[in-house]
Amino acid sequence: MKNSINKERLLSNINPELYERGCFEYLSGLNEFESVVFICDSVESKEFAMSISESIRNIFSTGFIEVDALYEETDVKSKLYIDCLFNKEDESEISELYKFSLASTDLIGLIYPTGYKMDSGRCISKKISYSCLITMSANPGLYLNDCLDSSSKVLNLDNSLSGNIELLNSDCTKPLFVSRKRNTNKGNYLTASIIGGSKQYMGAADLAYSALVALKFGCGYSYLVVPESLCDIYALRQPQVILKTLSDKDGLFIFKKEELDDVMLHSDVIVFGMGIGVTQDIYEMISYILHNFTGKLVIDADGLNAISKYGIDALIDHNCDLILTPHIKEFSRLRNLDVEDVMNGPIKYAKEFARRYKLTLLLKSASSIITNGYDVSINISGNAGLAKAGSGDLLSGIVGGVFSEKNFGSYLTCRIGSFLFGYIADEVVEKVYIKSMTSNDLVDEIGPSLLKLSKLYK
Repeated sequence: MKNSINKERLLSNINPELYERGCFEYLSGLNEFESVVFICDSVESKEFAMSISESIRNIFSTGFIEVDALYEETDVKSKLYIDCLFNKEDESEISELYKFSLASTDLIGLIYPTGYKMDSGRCISKKISYSCLITMSANPGLYLNDCLDSSSKVLNLDNSLSGNIELLNSDCTKPLFVSRKRNTNKGNYLTASIIGGSKQYMGAADLAYSALVALKFGCGYSYLVVPESLCDIYALRQPQVILKTLSDKDGLFIFKKEELDDVMLHSDVIVFGMGIGVTQDIYEMISYILHNFTGKLVIDADGLNAISKYGIDALIDHNCDLILTPHIKEFSRLRNLDVEDVMNGPIKYAKEFARRYKLTLLLKSASSIITNGYDVSINISGNAGLAKAGSGDLLSGIVGGVFSEKNFGSYLTCRIGSFLFGYIADEVVEKVYIKSMTSNDLVDEIGPSLLKLSKLYK
């Protein structure tokens, strides 16, 4: 049974004139086609298609076809097809459009892509691919999960998302590029400490620290805090580093209150958890920092896993400005949900969690969701070259670096840090094959990328 579409409701957030003008401007550049055919399946669908048709009739001959009659189409290579089904979830229609999309040269989507759930961006059954999706006040689902691969290009005519959700672009980085006064010294700026590493994962903390140092976001001092027995491995890796050690047993930290007191005393920002292991001692360290540190705290990786294993109540009544940076699987453990459940409602679950524990959540995936429980941003910068070990550690270092700006709170920090990380990766693939991208490539590109962005605001 076909779903009915209420055209007025569908278009309530869309300016029809702007939409028709945007469609005209895009379609007028596709002069290799002899005609345009609109795929419809209801009165409302055809009415909308006819309004677009009127605006392009001086360029193309136009026609209309029901989705279940697509099999009758001939000479499809010379025609441009436009999907006006408005994201119908009827599986028979999805199947017909999918089979047709394999044969046609170009398929354009209007408003929503068919076959994807707009609350999550998940594919319903068949992944239909579009050469372009033309939309306005876009549903956030367009930028999540499977929808990221549904279209080669998304033309969002008003560059906004529905539901008061912001899609990040380079404008979000502007607060970072404020000139420093000359008459300053390192004591005028914040101190950041990265606590991480273990015998099994010795490189993780070093990666995060490398990002923090290379970014030069404004730290006056930076500490790298590692297990005492591993000190020699990290010594002189970074000449700028102040290396600190904490007690350990077999390369894993052990909890000692007085040692953490000293770290907190000398830190404005702490980044905790990369390659640190999951033990009761790690959990006790996190709990102690959460309830006794009044600065800025970022928890990632094994720090999150320790909270999931030993007790999420550690997050209640924390005294710091707190950021958590889980990927989908880590977040599913924190929420005690299946990964599939999280992926089917990532914005909803992220907002609920951030509000419940009074923190900022940076939920990492191909698109990252940033929320403080009230405001929500989506970041789509970055590429598949980041899908490898070490990327999350670098992001933690970047977030720690941005957090070291005196006037930056957790939500602003995550917006800037997430976008910058993806932006840097996008700059790298201009020079390095995407599958060959390494953490070193990303660290080397940080300075040039920041210089390039800074010139936008001079």
